[in-house]
Amino acid sequence: MDLKKAIDLFYVDEIYDIYWITENTLGEISSEDDFYINNTYFYLLNLYYLHLDKKNYKEVAYLSYLISYYLFIIETPFGSELIAQKYAEYAIKYDDCKKYREWLIYVKQGN
Repeated sequence: MDLKKAIDLFYVDEIYDIYWITENTLGEISSEDDFYINNTYFYLLNLYYLHLDKKNYKEVAYLSYLISYYLFIIETPFGSELIAQKYAEYAIKYDDCKKYREWLIYVKQGN
C-alpha cells in the first residue's frame, strides 16, 4: 500500500501488516506537501495505539521505532530529540533487538 493513499483514506483499522512502512517509505513522504508530512506522524501514532490495544507487541516495537525515526530524521519538530528517544526506548521495551538498541544510541547523540 502507498502511504499517501493510506493517509488519504485514513486506512488504519484493517492494517495488520505494517511492515510495508519502512524508513524509505517515510523518506519518500518527506518530499510531499505539508498535509502528508504532518499527518504521517498521526497516522503512525494511530497504528501504534491500535496494535498496543491488541497486544501486538512486535508491531508496537516496530511502530515505536518508525515514530522515533520519523521525528528524529524526517520531521524534526521542536523537542524531537526527547520524543524520538522515548519512542526508541519503547521499541526496546517491546522488542529488545540489536537494531532498536543501535538506533537508541544514535538518537542519544542528538540531531
